[in-house]
Amino acid sequence: TTFVNVSTSQTRYQRIDYFRIDSNENPGRTASLTFTGYTAKTGLNYNFTRKFNAFANFGILNRPVRFSNVFDLRNDIVQDAENEMVYAIEGGAKYKSRRFSTTLNLYYTDWRNRPVDFRPTFRDADDNTLTYNINGLQARHMGLEVQSAFKAGDGITIEASIHIGDWIWQSGSAALVRNEFGDSVGTFDFDATGVHVGDAAQNQLAGLIRWEPTLIPGAYVSLQYVHFGKQFADFEPIALRGDMKGKESFQIPNYWYMNITGGYSFKLKNKVRVRIYGMVNNLTNNFYISDAQHRST
Repeated sequence: TTFVNVSTSQTRYQRIDYFRIDSNENPGRTASLTFTGYTAKTGLNYNFTRKFNAFANFGILNRPVRFSNVFDLRNDIVQDAENEMVYAIEGGAKYKSRRFSTTLNLYYTDWRNRPVDFRPTFRDADDNTLTYNINGLQARHMGLEVQSAFKAGDGITIEASIHIGDWIWQSGSAALVRNEFGDSVGTFDFDATGVHVGDAAQNQLAGLIRWEPTLIPGAYVSLQYVHFGKQFADFEPIALRGDMKGKESFQIPNYWYMNITGGYSFKLKNKVRVRIYGMVNNLTNNFYISDAQHRST
């Protein structure tokens, strides 16, 4: 089987600031700006047998720039607002039988013109504060994922999943700073080439054992193990300037924890279903760091 999906969209932005009143007591309104985006995706799946199949997908996403990258808090239009471009390809295979199933997926994503969460500012020769966009910010995400499940019998199910990723920035340039007239008034030089993306664990491992006793229909208990690794503190790649160029963010120590969950569900005579459940997260009371923010001066 195969498919093709194509779509387009138009996004119209206008900012109304009710704290900026003109001489006629009307709120400040910006001009309307329109951005056109589109998506295109195609894929192929082949069933070798009833139990085994392979697939591949390719997609392009042209996403309109975010509202916060179009207008600043002074109701001025931020120059050089460009759409994001995402190119993605994935492929894999799946096997499924009565007792065992597993899926392998490999992916490669090229994310171009990724917007920054906090727009930088620049002071020109007249001491005016200008807000501007950084275009050309690019990240590459690649990795593999495996998910498996095995029904061992007697109400016992074993599940496991693994994700191994390598996500890095591929950007380093001297961006131009423009004033409201579009004139270049300065440059912003940074280099994040080869630096790992922060704020997410790039390696993950999880396992789960679930038991549903046949003598007590509706009851269950499950034990889950989760492991996270290769996680870097959150940071903005444009902060890598001067002596910080090309330097990695703080890497959070690998960590793991276990959760246990149990419950019971049954129906009353009036067909109302009652569910009772409980859980204990981090059963072994591990101490770990799950989130961090990198700051540089």
